[in-house]
Amino acid sequence: MRFDLSKSYSRCYENTREQAKSYLEDIVSWFGERPQNVDTVLKSLLLHLTVKRREMGLSA
Repeated sequence: MRFDLSKSYSRCYENTREQAKSYLEDIVSWFGERPQNVDTVLKSLLLHLTVKRREMGLSA
């Protein structure tokens, strides 16, 4: 059986693209719009993860 690298790469690319799209949709839902500032997104994501850790009983 021959391994087809191009098909494997294509599948991986599509999965990553779909995942990125999903993350962007989450970010848009948090902000109510597509944010223009990457710092704002990263700070919001950090805050979100900190809250999730606390909800799970982990220390921040």
